[in-house]
Amino acid sequence: TPGSGTKKADVKVLVADDSSVARRLLERMLSQWGYETVACADGAEAWEALQERDAPVLAIVDWNMPRVSGVELCRLLRQQAREPYVYIILLTANDRKEGVVEGLNAGADDFLRKPFDQEELESRLRAGRRITDLHSELVAAREAQRAQAQRDSLTGLWNRGAVLEILRREFVRARRE
Repeated sequence: TPGSGTKKADVKVLVADDSSVARRLLERMLSQWGYETVACADGAEAWEALQERDAPVLAIVDWNMPRVSGVELCRLLRQQAREPYVYIILLTANDRKEGVVEGLNAGADDFLRKPFDQEELESRLRAGRRITDLHSELVAAREAQRAQAQRDSLTGLWNRGAVLEILRREFVRARRE
């Protein structure tokens, strides 16, 4: 199965909640389950953490936070379309159906109402891991195909199409400089 060789501790989970009590509770729970956590007190701090080179691929984000809301954070991440994919679970006390729709339309992958059941959260995190593991495998396969498409399989040299593309880029750069 995808990611079966990866331990939970190899996976970082971003926890963004302006409530220090809720944040510590989630951190403790995730730590007990074997995850490494990155805690953030608001959406802007979470956005910065997700821009790091080794950023978490799973995120548990509160809806209502200062500076950048959880919904806005989802929008920003999806507009960026970064790799690796970040699986976002949006937490809220809001029980309106419209709220769920708004959160999912903003780019959240999953939605949990507060107070949440621990087993349900753990199951949703496992589902998120499966999705992020599959995405990583797809990216790796795409890059392998890209390399195969640019090189001759016998000699390992750039093929005609790759050479022409390199020459085109260098010509554009030479004109610019």
